[in-house]
Formats: sequence, C-alpha cells, structure tokens
Amino acid sequence: MHFSSLGGAACASTHDAVAAKLIAAEGRTWARAFRDAQRSVGIRPDPNLTASEIRRWFALFAPHEHQALLAAKRHAALHVMRSVPELNCRLIGVVLSGAAVETSPAELVAIGTGEKEAFLALLNAGFLPEPLDAPYPTAFARRVGEKCLDSLLLDVRGEPVLVRIVPEHTPLPALTRPDEFQAEWEAAGALPSDALAQVLSDTP
Repeated sequence: MHFSSLGGAACASTHDAVAAKLIAAEGRTWARAFRDAQRSVGIRPDPNLTASEIRRWFALFAPHEHQALLAAKRHAALHVMRSVPELNCRLIGVVLSGAAVETSPAELVAIGTGEKEAFLALLNAGFLPEPLDAPYPTAFARRVGEKCLDSLLLDVRGEPVLVRIVPEHTPLPALTRPDEFQAEWEAAGALPSDALAQVLSDTP
C-alpha cells in the first residue's frame, strides 16, 4: 500500500500526507518536511492535519513499535515530573498527542518559575539540565515566542526531555477533538503528572 492511497483524516490533503510521510518514514524534521512538501505540492501543510497523518502512518505500518516508542518517551517525561513536583510540569506536544518520532523530545512546561530555580531543582533531582540558547522548534515554542520562554534539555534514560520555563499566565495548548488514531487523553493539550501516571498504568 502506498502512503498516498491511505485517504486522510477530515480535511487532510496531499500536502499534509506528503509532509507526514517525510517525517514518519524518512525521519526529516518538521521544518524541513514542511519546506519539502510545499516545494513538491505547492501548498504549505497544516501542522494539525500533518500530525493526524503521522498517527495514521504509524497505526498502519508500525503500530506496536510506535506504541513502544511513545511509552518510553512518556515514562521518561513522567520520571522528570515526579522527580521535581515543585515545578508542577505538564506534558504537551507530539509525545502527548501521539505524533512523536524517534528523535522527538518529550516536551514539559513549567509555569511560574524562573530558569535558575528550575535548573537547580532538576540538578538537585539528579539530572544534568542543558540550557538552550535558542528554543528547540515546536508548535508551543513558536506560539509563545522565544523571548517568553527558557528551555532546558535533559537526557532521561536515553530519551530527550525538554523543560520549557514560561511566565505564570502563559496559556497551555488547548483541548482538541481526538482523531480516529487518538485516545481522548492524547488530545488533552496538556496533562499533569497524576493524569499521565494513570493513563500509563492503564495502557497495556
């Protein structure tokens, strides 16, 4: 079966499917895949529809491997969240939504704390946080803007975890309607540690 013959989630188009295949099957970054898809098809892909097409691709071609990959990244995120409860982190992004690939970091948001406080909390919990001079490009970072967030990168059991430090009133990603390849909680937008622990314990 060719990827282009899969059909699509509601309103997904050829350019979304092309970008999704480049990300899921060929390992390209989102930015490069979007540029290449736009160059090939002439229309810039939609991030939400592309994410849905990524979930579709993995559901059809590598369901078990992808679920194992997501579980490893989610458990790494939960380990950080439980290790530094004072940061009150939320899991967001493609690891939560189920559109992550092997190189995707789990993305956590810590609201209302400073970079120095977050750095020391993570250091005291046994992590080696690496401050990033430029924010790792994700939908959340683009929406908030690099001047409004600080980013710390962790290696957790071989999995990359990004901790975003943002001002207190920064809005988190919103709840969305799940597509046919998502559980409801994967479309929550942001998930606290207790809810993440619950769904991971319920996942076979």
